[in-house]
Amino acid sequence: MKPADLKHLRLLYERLRTDLAPWLTLWQEIGDYMVPWRNTILSKVTPGTRLTDTIFDSTAPQALTTAASAIHSSVTPDNLRWFSFTLDDPELLQADGVLPWLDQLANKIYRAITNSNFNSEAQELYSDLLAFGTGLLVVEEEP
Repeated sequence: MKPADLKHLRLLYERLRTDLAPWLTLWQEIGDYMVPWRNTILSKVTPGTRLTDTIFDSTAPQALTTAASAIHSSVTPDNLRWFSFTLDDPELLQADGVLPWLDQLANKIYRAITNSNFNSEAQELYSDLLAFGTGLLVVEEEP
């Protein structure tokens, strides 16, 4: 990588960190009320520290869990295949064996998703999306 590219990346990183700064306090406050058990945006948690001091009842965490579960069960339900494949080329789509092959492919991918930890991670993703307005799902290839 050229030094000019590195300088550009460094400047971009600094600009993005500056753009992110105003959100950190808000996300910390939201986390304190909705997901205190994993909220370490601005603060470090010492093991054994009581994390629920700011919560006066369970309404917010329970509503978050219920809403995330509703989204998970309607968008990516774990008990049925929630996607399929098709082709843009109608001629190729009509060729012998293409539709069954696409269906077999979707079934194999669905089995791989089902055998992974996708469902538990998707629940966390939907919780993050609802609480913080952003979320991340890391997909890694099994060695």
